[in-house]
Amino acid sequence: MKQSILGFIFIGSGFLLTQLSSSLLAPALPSMAVALNCSNSQIKFLLCMFLIGYAGGQFLWGPLSDYFKRKSVWLIATGLYCIVCPPIYFLSNIYWLYLFYALVGFMTAAHTGVGNAIIKDSVPKERLTQAIAAAGLILSCGPSIGSALGTALVIHYSWPSIFLALSILAGITFSGSLCFVTNLSSTAAQNSQSFSSGFKKILQNRVFIGCAITLSLSFSTLVSYINIMPFIFNHYLNLSTRTAGMLLLVSTSAYILAALIVMLTIKQTGPLKQIKVGLSLFLLSSLCLLL
Repeated sequence: MKQSILGFIFIGSGFLLTQLSSSLLAPALPSMAVALNCSNSQIKFLLCMFLIGYAGGQFLWGPLSDYFKRKSVWLIATGLYCIVCPPIYFLSNIYWLYLFYALVGFMTAAHTGVGNAIIKDSVPKERLTQAIAAAGLILSCGPSIGSALGTALVIHYSWPSIFLALSILAGITFSGSLCFVTNLSSTAAQNSQSFSSGFKKILQNRVFIGCAITLSLSFSTLVSYINIMPFIFNHYLNLSTRTAGMLLLVSTSAYILAALIVMLTIKQTGPLKQIKVGLSLFLLSSLCLLL
């Protein structure tokens, strides 16, 4: 492998930061609406702004890392995250919060996009599927960790402390990546393939497009769940922030179990079969909830 164990650990911390950037905020959303004197709809739009920034970042960081060294792009995005996140601690206007949180999402996009590219360049082809599944396991821990840590921060401190916690994790990721992640050149840069031809090739890949749509819909469902459940727990079931956070922790723990099963079995079953089984179980569980 071209990366050290410590290099992979700090790449993993970037993956975790991606999930925590949204899930850490979820337990605080009802109290944020009160503190910022805004409606529930306005505060829930925060995660929409995060996802808008995240989607925009996918168009920039991935192509940049194809033509420059992966580590350089990773460090630039992580460094900008460290700059953008701390000022949110002092914001009290919802519209400024929209702007800065969208920028957080924009920087966060590099951790999954460039992170996956670094893994692809570092891991032998025969082990790549398992390596990506391991990255998925790290991502799956985010909602549960975010539920527990976000609840603790809201109870013992206040919602702005969440962004200080994210800044600290981003700083650790930046420092560790600077020291231990290998500065790889991308295969696209080596092949001198233009962005337009590479993008066109991707759009013509039906399997890739199908998987991308499936992943985006699954991710948006998870984010929607994390977004809405704190309000259901607080406003409709009249639960405390502590109890709501613990219920969110328990419900998202199944995400970790599923990711662990995928990582252990994907070599035998293949990714497409895993996707089909996952979607079937997802549809069945959704129908059960309707009943």
